[in-house]
Amino acid sequence: VLRNYTITYNTAVFSIVDTSAPVFVETLPVDVTVECSAVPEAAILTVTDNCDTPEVVYTEARTDGASINDYILTRTWTATDVSENSTSKRQVITVQDTTAPVLSAAPADVTVECDSVPDAVVLTVTDNCDTPVVVYAEERTNGDSANNYTLTRTWTATDVAKNSVSHSQVVTVVDTTAPVFVETLPGNITVECDSVPEAVVLTVTDNCDAPGVVYAEESTQNADQNNAAHYNYTITRTWTSTDVALNATVSTQVITVQDVTAPTITDVEDVTINCEDNTVYYATVDTQGK
Repeated sequence: VLRNYTITYNTAVFSIVDTSAPVFVETLPVDVTVECSAVPEAAILTVTDNCDTPEVVYTEARTDGASINDYILTRTWTATDVSENSTSKRQVITVQDTTAPVLSAAPADVTVECDSVPDAVVLTVTDNCDTPVVVYAEERTNGDSANNYTLTRTWTATDVAKNSVSHSQVVTVVDTTAPVFVETLPGNITVECDSVPEAVVLTVTDNCDAPGVVYAEESTQNADQNNAAHYNYTITRTWTSTDVALNATVSTQVITVQDVTAPTITDVEDVTINCEDNTVYYATVDTQGK
């Protein structure tokens, strides 16, 4: 029986290490420039790892620009395994607002009478990023009268990024309507020389202002009472009304005055006189002033 012997063993030492970083599975997002209304959602990325299952940590940082709709988003996805091997992806999104607001349709240019000027319409606006306010302005340019002028109406909307849109309407205001007489207009007449009527008083209405009535009278009567033209003549009466735009209305009446009535002799009583009586008796004759 053997009592003494030697046994020799060989020992192997294995050093296990993890030097491989995680690897993203999906296609990585690239840097982009987009409108403020088209900022993409952050992608969801996953990784694989040779040894464990690390999680992806997502962060986003915003850098403000010239307006609230102009800025930069820096997105970062990072995965770290238990051996501190790390991989990351960064995406830069440049956000901008270069789109102007959109106004609802503006009214067309029009020409209207001075009593028919339309009210300014209310325009609405839409925008891709914010809610701009519509600013309305109206400018008047005077013409050749108070009732002839133009109105330039402008609607403007500007968003926070200073993108602006404007619509304009030109309203040309004119007064082409003459005044209108209110009363029944006197017609031409023929009258006896002792029946010439008084001139009537006429008034007018107007679509834009309140013109007066100017009365004028012209007669062909001869001043000599021994002249037949003193009793047979014409009177031309004219009523004229002119508004501030120089639209005028005129009414003319011609009165033909004539004397067609013969004189009348007043009846007298018969009388008897003596030849020696020197009293002379005359008959009275009505000659209507002639």
